[in-house]
Amino acid sequence: MSNQFDYLEEVEIVSTSSAFIEANTIEVSLHEIEQHHIVPSYTKDYEPLISVADFINRTQDVLHHYLDGETILAPAIRVSHPIKGRVPDARFKPTSELEEHEKTVYYERTMFLFEIPSITSSIDGQPMNLMVGGIKAYNEDKINGKKGSLESFKLFIGFQV
Repeated sequence: MSNQFDYLEEVEIVSTSSAFIEANTIEVSLHEIEQHHIVPSYTKDYEPLISVADFINRTQDVLHHYLDGETILAPAIRVSHPIKGRVPDARFKPTSELEEHEKTVYYERTMFLFEIPSITSSIDGQPMNLMVGGIKAYNEDKINGKKGSLESFKLFIGFQV
């Protein structure tokens, strides 16, 4: 027997966006990052850096582990500074002749934000939800080296009015 609310299980509620990550960025989904963005590699040994998708997924895993039973919305994700490329077979093609499957992209900077509406507080009667977010900026990594070089990741947690 079908329930009139079955469709609700298919809807993913995304964290509300915050003004600090809206300026000069575009919104993307985790699925898009996982499926369409390449992972940069170290130039000396071509070993991949930790991907943005892995950073977001691991953060989400930690949140679900430590905040078991709390409502954790899907992350709001924004990116900036696209690094466009092409597959090796298209390296000599003019840009105007590139087909979609020959183009590659990743973004130098990614910001994400998880909203946890089940953990709240208030200041002077203003309700606040717990927020957890992260920033990955590949421009802060030393990708001219080899695997094992330090990679930079920023995490934050706090309440937002």
